[in-house]
Amino acid sequence: PVERAIEDEDQPAICSLRRPTWPKRSTSSRASLVASSRAWSRSWVRPSCSERVADARQICVEAGRSTRMMAPPSRGFRVMQQAVLSLALDQPWVRGLLHWRTSHPIDYADSPLSWPDDDGPAFDAGPHPGAPPRNARLGRGSGGYLLDAVGPEITVLVFGSDDALWRDAADDVAALRARGIELRLLAVRGDETVPARADGVIADPDGNAGRRWGADDAPGRGSVYVLRPDQHVAARWKSGSASRVAAVVARLHGARLSRCATDEQPFAPPRSHPS
Repeated sequence: PVERAIEDEDQPAICSLRRPTWPKRSTSSRASLVASSRAWSRSWVRPSCSERVADARQICVEAGRSTRMMAPPSRGFRVMQQAVLSLALDQPWVRGLLHWRTSHPIDYADSPLSWPDDDGPAFDAGPHPGAPPRNARLGRGSGGYLLDAVGPEITVLVFGSDDALWRDAADDVAALRARGIELRLLAVRGDETVPARADGVIADPDGNAGRRWGADDAPGRGSVYVLRPDQHVAARWKSGSASRVAAVVARLHGARLSRCATDEQPFAPPRSHPS
């Protein structure tokens, strides 16, 4: 009966009793899961054990909420349960909340794979290292979204028009590829001009993506984000980018890569991070 409940997407709360993070059984989700798993395997990225601990703790918290919703332990919980279910009959927006736990991403800010957010004060918005990415519509009526361009590999997003940031990121990406590491380099800017060595450009004419990611759109300014294969943010910065992409990727791969972009100014090794 439990296995049949897992197959039934209309009973998400029952699923939490056995497999709280089981993905929805659809062709697209299975394809995404397989593609992401293969990408992590190809690039040798080894998720940290501390992330699994964070997953387990989050699952326990959310499973407890689901259990209290399914079987209220007191009169107060029972009143709340009936109120929510009654409201869901007439208000469509409430129904989505009943499925919230099954689609809530986990923040890996404390993971050893997340780079210290030293440039955090320079960002007035945007996902911090360890956080899931933020999607954004690209232009009015275009129908496109930022994450449509992000695939199941390490991705370097360079926002804005800072030539130095772009050059440093492109140098690192080229050197890493020469070592057999798969990653993509994408430019996010207001027009569709493709800079040298870019794998693609994400046109953001209204600046919506830049605002959501806290990127500086002033002329000659920019921001860099490095995304893991699962699209969580590994690192971000706005300055001091020499060899930085290489250092972040080295942390993801669990071993320090030798200097590959600029021998004169290798980026400082990452400081210890709490597990």
